[in-house]
Amino acid sequence: MPEPDARLALEIEGQDLLRTAVRLPQDLPPGPCVVLFAFSPGHQSDARSWLPALTKLATSGAAAVRQVIVLPAFAKLGERIVFDQLLKTVPPEAHTATIVAFTDTDAVARAVGAADTKNIVLALIDGGRSIVWTGSGGHTPELESALRTEIGAPPSS
Repeated sequence: MPEPDARLALEIEGQDLLRTAVRLPQDLPPGPCVVLFAFSPGHQSDARSWLPALTKLATSGAAAVRQVIVLPAFAKLGERIVFDQLLKTVPPEAHTATIVAFTDTDAVARAVGAADTKNIVLALIDGGRSIVWTGSGGHTPELESALRTEIGAPPSS
């Protein structure tokens, strides 16, 4: 995982589910932001396992939350299918917070400090656009606690 204060070294271009162009890290909201990076459709269950914890963080104002679905550039051929499927499965209130990027998945993984694309990666990015914490895999109480400690959020109830 990256060294603390490692600047997000890669610009990621994509679209949210409303088809608005998004560039990361520039278009992240100010302040701390938890970004969940998923690298394959198989990561859906791990990403969903984080939903309750990340929703609590976002609604409490402790951190903004974004999900970035990173798919290989060649998958852009099926872009319409990908977006149609996501629009059916992602709740409407999360459409602007869910970003799809068709790009080099390995480059994105390296930029967030992941060794590979086999697991989802959560990155806490501060207001200066530096990665200050990362974790990988599905939700566990230990990972959530570490994330909350890094944000300065109270323990989950």
